Amino acid sequence: MIIRLKVFEQTLSIVEKKSVPRKGSKDYLALQFTFSSDWKDLNKVCYLQHGEVSQPIDVVDNLVEVPEWFTEQDRFEVTLFGKSGTQEVPTNVVSLRLEKSNTLWEQDAPEPQPSWLAKVIDLNNHPPVPGDNGYWLLWDTDSGAYVESDLPLPEVSGGGSGGSWSQISDKPFDTIDGNTLVSRSGTLCVNTTDDAEQDNTRPITSSGVHVICGNINALLQAI
Repeated sequence: MIIRLKVFEQTLSIVEKKSVPRKGSKDYLALQFTFSSDWKDLNKVCYLQHGEVSQPIDVVDNLVEVPEWFTEQDRFEVTLFGKSGTQEVPTNVVSLRLEKSNTLWEQDAPEPQPSWLAKVIDLNNHPPVPGDNGYWLLWDTDSGAYVESDLPLPEVSGGGSGGSWSQISDKPFDTIDGNTLVSRSGTLCVNTTDDAEQDNTRPITSSGVHVICGNINALLQAI
């Protein structure tokens, strides 16, 4: 934020401000001066003061950056001093008031709570698994463990003998992920796709391969 001031001969004044400076800023507040022609060849020094504390700062390119200590005060004073050889030109003093800002960043924040997105990711990383009692085990995000649900496992046919998932022996896998393997009418099936997609882990069908090969041949003929 830039506060504009003008200097005419030995009179320093504040140009009308469009916004109000506030306490607590750092590396943000600056003063910009416009000088009358008689200050052209003078070495310009700006003095900032609050109480008994005074700090001289060289004016560079008509700008002065306000140190953090002064922005922590309710107000501070500004004056200028110009010098060239034996010539010395002081100005009057103007006061800049800083309005109170909020102090929310100074308060202790409460312990962060897991967001709904974190729970969704947690559930996605822990898909349902078949339980030994004939019911699905579902992941509980609060306890961080699998718990038995009231959802029964699908009836799966295997070698002519029916029964629940837990009753099938010599299973080549422990879970049905619902993406690659699905249960349809009590029969375990492979879920396939006709499209070759980057994040699709399902097996592609022969018709899908045929389409891809046809596209490749068409491209080769075009080349």
